Amino acid sequence: MEKVVWTGFVYPGKIEEYRKRHDEIWPEMRKALHRAGVRNYSIFSNGERLIGYYECDSKEFTEARKRAEPVMKKWQDFMRDIMELETNQGEPPFEKVFSLEEAKTEEQTEKGEGKV
Repeated sequence: MEKVVWTGFVYPGKIEEYRKRHDEIWPEMRKALHRAGVRNYSIFSNGERLIGYYECDSKEFTEARKRAEPVMKKWQDFMRDIMELETNQGEPPFEKVFSLEEAKTEEQTEKGEGKV
């Protein structure tokens, strides 16, 4: 499983409209994301700052499938007047620095063992 992170921001005064549009996400957009293999997709906000996160089996497959879906461009055009992405969703500039699931226990560290 691969994990994808993106960042962006909502234009001033547009966060409620951003929420509304996502509350009313088009059924064809949901289907397109599922066909692209997107799972566990969440978007978080802190004021106007946005962070999106999703999981997929293959970023390469997911990005290719998203590019092939006309509704994806339609959605991006629909959202363009209220937000802007800062990172490319397909190649986030984030390096994983910690994973609880992969962290060694204190006992493993003392024994010199690998990850959980």
